[in-house]
Amino acid sequence: MTNLPSDITERAKNLIFKFEFGGFDFKNIDGGQPYTLNYEQKKYRQDELVSLLFSALPYFALTEAEYSEFHELKKSPSYYDQTAINRIVKPGKKAGDYGEIILFLLLELFYGSKKLVTKVFYKTSNSLPVFGSDATHFTKEDGKITLWFGESKFYQNFTDALDAAFESIDGFLKTKIKGEVEFLTPSRVEINKNTDKDLRDEVIKLIDGKPSLDDVPIKVPVLITYELAELKNFDDVAGSHFIEKMKAEFESRYQQIQSKNWQKQYKNVTFVFLLLPIQDVSVLKDLIRKKDEGTRI
Repeated sequence: MTNLPSDITERAKNLIFKFEFGGFDFKNIDGGQPYTLNYEQKKYRQDELVSLLFSALPYFALTEAEYSEFHELKKSPSYYDQTAINRIVKPGKKAGDYGEIILFLLLELFYGSKKLVTKVFYKTSNSLPVFGSDATHFTKEDGKITLWFGESKFYQNFTDALDAAFESIDGFLKTKIKGEVEFLTPSRVEINKNTDKDLRDEVIKLIDGKPSLDDVPIKVPVLITYELAELKNFDDVAGSHFIEKMKAEFESRYQQIQSKNWQKQYKNVTFVFLLLPIQDVSVLKDLIRKKDEGTRI
């Protein structure tokens, strides 16, 4: 549950713009929030997103206990980076684990949802994807622990991303969510005793008690990162033309989401659909690949 440092959170808040999406009647799904990146000198700042992802990488891929150990051993920043990057999938045509890092950032920044377990720490191979959900986080809401099991899709085409997300989540809720909860053993819980012992004890009590999943609040955040070439036609996220265009864009996309039959399976499941359009997905993925290659030894 290592908190992101203030320099990363401030950079992220100046880069990632939360689009105020009002007046849309969500049906068949619980809700969602769209995002865009900001502009600078009439350019959509997707290049800067790459730098932000790599700054956040160690906080995504390392455990809190490791941070304490590396600090005591006086390890250099490059040691943190190398240990982290060797746990994630090298990006090829797809973005690898970097879409999951975007989801990690959004959950941390905008929802106060903290990492509950560092999934990539337990992978048997860094060439394989993570078992189950792409993000395992938690919040404490109304006095109760809420478990967050996230899914991230980083595609060029929105419809392809949505279809893939629907297939993944449908299978996850039908067959894998019990295994996901069983994976949350006390030894894997990210909350260090030195950070918040009472909160850790509350989470441990919850997962050790083997509760019915109908009785545990569960949120499923779904991030869809996709290409929207029209972003090149704007230069200001506060401009009236941008707001008008993006509202129509997001209404259309959420209508597509609502057309799917999202089965909750458990009565306490809530869906949260996060949308992040990118001006040129191919360019962004290429920048990620180059940065990834340059960081690995």
